[in-house]
Amino acid sequence: MFGVRSGTFYSINISTWAIDSISLPNTDRITRRPGADEVWVCADSTIHVVDISTGMSLATSFTTGSSPYDGSEVRFSADGATAIKMNWNSNTVAKIDADNKTVTTMLDMSFASNLSGVEVTADGNTAFISASNDNMLYKIDVNTMTLSDSVEMPRSPFGIYRHPSSGKMWVVGHFDDIIYIVNPSDLSIEDSIEVGSSPHIVVFMNTPTGIAEPMLSKASCYPNPTQNSFQMEGYGNGGFLDYSRCVGSHRILG
Repeated sequence: MFGVRSGTFYSINISTWAIDSISLPNTDRITRRPGADEVWVCADSTIHVVDISTGMSLATSFTTGSSPYDGSEVRFSADGATAIKMNWNSNTVAKIDADNKTVTTMLDMSFASNLSGVEVTADGNTAFISASNDNMLYKIDVNTMTLSDSVEMPRSPFGIYRHPSSGKMWVVGHFDDIIYIVNPSDLSIEDSIEVGSSPHIVVFMNTPTGIAEPMLSKASCYPNPTQNSFQMEGYGNGGFLDYSRCVGSHRILG
């Protein structure tokens, strides 16, 4: 399990609770790259790529935005070949060649207000961006990096999370206390789940985590037995790992 806080990247062995760490400047969000022993750490307009194949070491760093406040989330296609990063302050979306660690295309979204969430379909062909001030969810053709569709949500959409088996988008309605289940094909809201107050985080689990109760004391878990997964909502400051800087850009990795 991995986490960041206050300029430090942590690796936590959930069997022994042994902790290792390295210092990285301005750490904000992290995501593990599928199919690679890499964790991408977003820090302002820079992504630090941490090699976790043997211990931890900084493999490389590269720039994706133009503002010191672009340290928002990055999402990958299921094969880890393509990454999409939302640059919050620059109001842009970057398409990244994950092998070469280079930005290949940048989409200007200056028309949208307060980009808040990003997600990618498993095949890497479609991306989704939420703009909370506009109540909008945007759909992007990743091959051409152009907008292909949009829909107005009931109220400010924030984080977006792809369900690992259904492929549907779980969109966090932070002010509604609701998770919206969105069909990625036509952007229709197929269902919704009422959760606790002011949700931020959705976590999907396909295998047992081995995490004991003390680590879950600042979270609410909602089992989904049909998919062998659960949603975990963080709230407040959980101590060692602040919920806003949680594992895997608000995902537990492993």
